[in-house]
Amino acid sequence: VARSGRATSGAAAANVASTGQKFFLEQKKKADDVRVTEQKAKVAGEANRLLYDPEVGALNKKGKDALNVDEAVFNEFDKKTGEMEVEMSGDYQREEFAKARSSYREDMRKELNRHISNEGRKYDEEVTNGLVSNERTAAAVSYLDSERVNKSITEQTKALTSYAERNGHGEEWTKQKVREATSKTHQAVLTRMLTNNQSPLAKDYFAKVRDSMDPKDADDIGKA
Repeated sequence: VARSGRATSGAAAANVASTGQKFFLEQKKKADDVRVTEQKAKVAGEANRLLYDPEVGALNKKGKDALNVDEAVFNEFDKKTGEMEVEMSGDYQREEFAKARSSYREDMRKELNRHISNEGRKYDEEVTNGLVSNERTAAAVSYLDSERVNKSITEQTKALTSYAERNGHGEEWTKQKVREATSKTHQAVLTRMLTNNQSPLAKDYFAKVRDSMDPKDADDIGKA
């Protein structure tokens, strides 16, 4: 009976110890999860700051300024989250933090890629349109220099063709844009001639280029 009692007492003690150990592990797991959640919140906050902050957020950068923001963003993100990682305790916390950090980094990469792509296209369009506009002006003010006028049209054609290739536009799109640019350039040249009372010169020039102009542009000049 004594041995039986001691065995029972030993089993009970072991059960208590097991229950205590289980409770300890459960509480540690909870504490670890809370700590990981706390640090994840900081990672999310840093990601939001780097992307959306009104002053320094990368997604608020426009045009040319947006094209090279990713390197600076990720250097800062890695630096700040690296400091957070040092604060983690134990393998579980570090592993969970690393997963969260990687996930947020990937989400940031997707957002930045979209933004850079969109702003890159806008900047490309802005630069191309700027060249077309400046070359058209150059042709108009140099209307007495036929070589400069032809060069203007050539440069616009090159710029529009390159833009089309970079942005996936087809042959028909390119032809249309080149024709529009050519027509508007001739219109600008003719308008300058007429403004400077060079009607005979304008008449001869118009006869040569009319077929390469859009009907509406040609009609507008014909009415002038």
